[in-house]
Parts: sequence; structure tokens; C-alpha cells
Amino acid sequence: MCGITGYWVRRGDPSPWLADMGQAVASLRRRGPDDSGTWVRPGGRVALGHTRLSILDLSPLGHQPMHSHDGSIAMVFNGEVYNFAAIRSELEALGHRFRSSGDSEVVLAALWQWGVAAVERFIGMFAIALWDERTRRLLLLRDGRISQLTKDHVDETIAALSNLLDEVGAAQAVLAGEQVHG
Repeated sequence: MCGITGYWVRRGDPSPWLADMGQAVASLRRRGPDDSGTWVRPGGRVALGHTRLSILDLSPLGHQPMHSHDGSIAMVFNGEVYNFAAIRSELEALGHRFRSSGDSEVVLAALWQWGVAAVERFIGMFAIALWDERTRRLLLLRDGRISQLTKDHVDETIAALSNLLDEVGAAQAVLAGEQVHG
């Protein structure tokens, strides 16, 4: 499985978090040895990181963090959506076009199209962190089975990380509080 990490500094100085981002991604290398990447929102208050284990799409088109066609969403995805081909067909009928052959781009397009409700369509095991610039919100999404995603609050910062231990529960979406200004 891939590894995902990120932070949202809602108040205060994001510099310490930004300085640690490379090490946070490197610490997940065992979860995704094939590729890695980071995305930092201008101003440094929000960042996402990813390590990739290439399974469905072995090409560079599966690189993450991945961005929506209009640049409004940045996403990191860990796991697999088994029914992504059916969702892809539905999205293509709505006018979406895809460059890659894997599920990550389909997941991103579904979240852009349907918002958090897209998760109800996914059959699989997954953990997702995404920044939506349209609403200026960080969303942490996971299936209710075995995907691993922890969320910690440190002062006014939310940090998310793939973890080896996680609780099992129903499918859930966690909206992280307030909007970021600036």
C-alpha cells in the first residue's frame, strides 16, 4: 500500500511543519518505494505528501499528489477502489476525460464531481486526504474496513498520516474545521 501524509496549520507559523515535510514523506518509503511527491499550498499552511507502490498504473501518470483538471483539488490516495472502471464509465458519460489507467485519477474526478458523496460509490479499501481550494477545506476520507489513516491535532494544526494501526468502523468523512484565510 502507498503512504500518505500532510498537515494543515490553521494558525501560527507553518515553517516547522514545512521543514519536516520531506522527512515525513521519507518515513513512509517502506509503504511506497516506487515514487514519492509533495504538494504545498502557496503560503505553506497546507501540504500533502505521498509515497507510491505502483500496482494498477505503473506509468508516471499515477504520480501523486494528484490535481483535478482545474487545479482546485489536490489529493493523495492510498488503497484501491475495486469498482473504479464502472465509476470511470459513469464519469466519462458526464464528460470527464482520463489520461491514466489506474483508480487514483478516477477517485479524484469522482470527488470533484460529487464531493464527499462519491465515497458512497467506492467499493474497496482506501484512505484519502485532499485539499479543496474552492471551499478551502481539508478532507480526510477512509473506507470502513481496514484502511489506515490517523488524524492528530497539535495546537492549531491538523496532521494526517497513514499508520499501521487504525480503528475499524463505518465509512466516514472527516471535515477539518475552519477555513484557511490567505
